[in-house]
Amino acid sequence: IALYFAKENVRNIGRFFTIVSVFLIILVLLVSNAYKEADVRYLFPIGHSGIQNILLASKEGSISMLGFEAILILAPFVKAKSTMTLKMVMLSNCIVTILYVYIIIACYMFFSPDEILIVPEPVLYILKATQNSVIERIDLVFITFWIISVITSLIMYVYISSVGMQEIFKKKTHRPFVPIVLIFVTGLSIYFSRTDNLVAALSQATNYLIYVFIFCIPICLLILSWIRKGTVKNEV
Repeated sequence: IALYFAKENVRNIGRFFTIVSVFLIILVLLVSNAYKEADVRYLFPIGHSGIQNILLASKEGSISMLGFEAILILAPFVKAKSTMTLKMVMLSNCIVTILYVYIIIACYMFFSPDEILIVPEPVLYILKATQNSVIERIDLVFITFWIISVITSLIMYVYISSVGMQEIFKKKTHRPFVPIVLIFVTGLSIYFSRTDNLVAALSQATNYLIYVFIFCIPICLLILSWIRKGTVKNEV
């Protein structure tokens, strides 16, 4: 699927992403069943760990918010003013944040404080506990939709990597590089999925690398753009 879509242009990829986004509505409806048996007392006391511990722990969830850095690559393809593009990016980030908060609160109110510590996949367990006269295993239906939603991240990162290789090697199209990127990604997936320790090592490395890609590199690019902008003005 990633090979099929990543070789296309941004417009076609965007159309597929728009269709897939409808599945988020289904996710919201499925998780809403958890609020019927929720106990709001499980959320209290709020903030008892202290602001410092909350901020330090927030880095654990930062990997779930990845994706917005793609705008650094996709912005030149957008036929709109930079202010409008920025507004749409901010709106998208807000929607994703609200969706995550909605799901997290559902999990914390459905499971007790002791249960949430031992449940590996809270959302799946919520859906598995949900009774329905039409569908017996709602969690399996959810996984089907969720796989389609998750594949969008793979498609986008493969596309971005291919475009980067296109620029490096000065080629007219990114298509020849898509299979190369996918072979590399598949090889890494097979290698790191052999044991849980390797998966944990990859996750740990990713947690450190995300700060490079979402903080260090954008800040360096911003500083470079200021320098180049000042240089152009002086030349004029």
